[in-house]
Amino acid sequence: MASDPRAELRALALWHARRRAVDEMLEPLLEYGPVAVDRVSDRLAQVHVLVDEEAAAFTAFVALVHGRPKHEAVVVDLFGRLSRADADSQRS
Repeated sequence: MASDPRAELRALALWHARRRAVDEMLEPLLEYGPVAVDRVSDRLAQVHVLVDEEAAAFTAFVALVHGRPKHEAVVVDLFGRLSRADADSQRS
């Protein structure tokens, strides 16, 4: 169980950076329709490396925060009122 919020934020930031690297690489490759297939196939090995790094960063983040105590959340409907089921459960 992680107790260092900074470690969690670092892990989250690393995962976000890896995810963004995948997006930034794919965006220009996929811009112009059918030609994109050739561009992506030419760089498929690099895409796989970036996706693998992103998946590893996500797995590390989940492992770090897994088991942390969860906090109850109050669900509020669109107009800021508690739903009837939530209000009933809070009264008990």
